[in-house]
Amino acid sequence: MRFAITGGNGFLAGYLIDELLQNGHEVVLLSRTEGTKKNIGFSVTDYSEESLDDIFAKEKLDGIAHLASSRKVADRFSFYQGLIDSTQNLYRSAEKNGIRNIVYTSSISVYSGEDLPYSESQPPAPTNMYGLYKLTCELIGTMCNSRGMRIKNLRMAHLYGANEKNDYMINRFFRQAHAHEQLTVNCVSVAKREMLYTKDAARGIRLALEHPELSGTFDIGSGQALTNEEIAKTICEVMSPELEVCLGDGVETIKSSYMSSAKSGECLGFVPKYTLRDAVVEIEASMGGTR
Repeated sequence: MRFAITGGNGFLAGYLIDELLQNGHEVVLLSRTEGTKKNIGFSVTDYSEESLDDIFAKEKLDGIAHLASSRKVADRFSFYQGLIDSTQNLYRSAEKNGIRNIVYTSSISVYSGEDLPYSESQPPAPTNMYGLYKLTCELIGTMCNSRGMRIKNLRMAHLYGANEKNDYMINRFFRQAHAHEQLTVNCVSVAKREMLYTKDAARGIRLALEHPELSGTFDIGSGQALTNEEIAKTICEVMSPELEVCLGDGVETIKSSYMSSAKSGECLGFVPKYTLRDAVVEIEASMGGTR
């Protein structure tokens, strides 16, 4: 099968390209800037409907993985307006060109509350603008599905992977532990969050694309909910076993967030392969580790 990936230069796209190629599929990448990956078809687009029409008219696609996004948690909804418009343009153009099979990468951020684990049957309740943006794009897809599209919204747990450039806690811990520097968690941890290795996320997307008959919402998680202290200790044990994790005297400001992936298992055949420890071993090796 032949699939397009939006956000083709992005972090998750790199893992999805490998996942699709290793499973016998062809890949076409879409992005706002020229890509550097050799031997893969690439189209530069501004994600206007006209630009996408030109691409989809010439490409014979069996589906689209819509990854083009931002992971920034902004304080104004207007920050995401261009991404929402791009999503609507993509769905309109795909529909015109007979491409019904689309996977949209949403987020656990559409959920909130104490009723854990979250599941697709719960009403979404985002608590920040990022979650509201993701939910808005989900609802655009749901509206399109009422007209015969087969858009699948995959609500991903908290993503992590190798060599990501941002300063999210887990990525900072990777860099510190790899350099054998002290890891510090700002307080005693109670809240548990579900972390998802990008290789498992990519496999979930691939399985969803391979089910063109399905539409709807699916939770994609690791099945492992951990405190910040447990995350730090696992990373240390793999990368810097000589170090102890330090605990500060701050106050925990996060809340527990984890999901059930039972529906994804039943409908998509998705079962996570990686625990955090398994993933950290791979990440350490990719960073030049020797253990």
